[in-house]
Amino acid sequence: MEFQEGAQGRLWERLGSLAAEPETAWFLADAVILLALWALGRAFWLELRPPPIKGALAVEGAHLTDGDSLRLNGESYRLTGRDGPFNAPETRAGARGRDGVAVTPREAEWGAKALAHGRKLLKPGSVLVPTGKRERYGRPLAAIRLPNGRDYGAEMIRAGLATPTERREHDHWNARRP
Repeated sequence: MEFQEGAQGRLWERLGSLAAEPETAWFLADAVILLALWALGRAFWLELRPPPIKGALAVEGAHLTDGDSLRLNGESYRLTGRDGPFNAPETRAGARGRDGVAVTPREAEWGAKALAHGRKLLKPGSVLVPTGKRERYGRPLAAIRLPNGRDYGAEMIRAGLATPTERREHDHWNARRP
């Protein structure tokens, strides 16, 4: 056969002779099984990856300004969860929020924790998904999908560092001990 001429033919002959030897036959069988398992695992992993989202932006280079706000490519986004709005505590003690209520040191302490946790969540592979809507102050609304497919807002709420509402919950953060 033409196929068995040259280097490929010699390789197949050598593999055939190795398979005929009892000591190496088991080794080859194990190698084939491991290769098959690796290929199956790789295919399964590719199936589990979430599909790409049209219009999504990679968050590499983004700046999380607090637990629910992000700047990317010169645009400031108000973050919302996939399942609905969420609100994280403010970070600047003494500043007045848009609702006119001053940020207390306790709320700012919670805000710093929310910001730190949010930065830990944003890993390479996270994507910003604009909703096409804007908040009442004009910023575009967007959700973040983390590399593991989870929602950033849901993770912040689960960690106790955001509340599932779009209103600022300053009384909630002032009543909690950090």
